[in-house]
Amino acid sequence: MLGKKLDGRYHVLSKLGSGAMGDVYLVQHILLRRREALKILNKRLAATQQFVSRFRREARATNRLHHPNIVSLYDIGQLPDGHFYITTEYAEGENLGVLLQHTGALPPARVVAILVQLADAVGHAHERGVVHRDIKPDNMILIEHRGKPSTAGWTSWSTMPAWP
Repeated sequence: MLGKKLDGRYHVLSKLGSGAMGDVYLVQHILLRRREALKILNKRLAATQQFVSRFRREARATNRLHHPNIVSLYDIGQLPDGHFYITTEYAEGENLGVLLQHTGALPPARVVAILVQLADAVGHAHERGVVHRDIKPDNMILIEHRGKPSTAGWTSWSTMPAWP
């Protein structure tokens, strides 16, 4: 996959990881020269209409969120080989799950700062009828924003019913 051109718009730079629904790659949008994260739905799952619908709902839900601690959705599409994909803002930083594995517990002040940002992002999503289905350290990237530590979340958002 490395070095390939996808959908005529993306040049694959590296693999960022894999999850239950598919693989994630660092790509460069060829025309915009912007680095993005491209998530490709597993072909086995793409054969199931239920998962394709879930993937599309995830994209629509993510698109409703505009918050400094939530990555922005850029694009959704289908590759010629049948794989569905979404592209999002690339949050360059340190994966919280990996950091915790290497360092163990973080200082309380840093934990509080991370949790405040997480709570603000989740609150923003809930105000828009969106819930994150998989909040965990592995889905959080610690970045520096304007010289200050910040967090950025990954996708796995879906719509939730309105509160009664």
